[in-house]
Amino acid sequence: MIHKSFAFILFVLIGAGVGYSQTPEPKQERELAPRLFSFSLDGAGGYLGVQAEDVSKDNFNKFGLREVKGVGVESVVDGSPAQVAGLQKSDVILKVNGEDVTSTRKLTRLVSEIAPDHQARLTVLRNGAEREVIVTVGKRPGMSSLASGPPQWSESIDGIELPNMPNLKNLPRIERRLA
Repeated sequence: MIHKSFAFILFVLIGAGVGYSQTPEPKQERELAPRLFSFSLDGAGGYLGVQAEDVSKDNFNKFGLREVKGVGVESVVDGSPAQVAGLQKSDVILKVNGEDVTSTRKLTRLVSEIAPDHQARLTVLRNGAEREVIVTVGKRPGMSSLASGPPQWSESIDGIELPNMPNLKNLPRIERRLA
């Protein structure tokens, strides 16, 4: 009986210690860079190759707009499908295949749903004039299927530092022997 009580108390103390040691640090306020356009763990979707920014009431003038609409292009990746199609910095993407683009998240989803090597029709606003741009969606660079193994851990994404992963080898080992 004393053995079981001691084991129970030891288990509770170890559990509390592990739980306390994994309490996250308070979050610090920081300004995030505009979202990089496309990300998927399985890499199966399409890739456009722009760094996009949500158009808001704070920045719509920056893109030469009179109202909040679309997604602004912050930059175009060299050699990307977007560059080949002629997209430029400060363009505003309004539609993908006729569907309104209301956020970077929606733009990412719409393009990722298009298979690589297929064409997409983008409605783009440039210098106050709407135009249609046909882009051949590419395959996302540097991504591979999870079938080839788990994704590798990165120290940062788009310049945002990620927290360190705990070293699981240093956790206490708990064994229970059956009588």
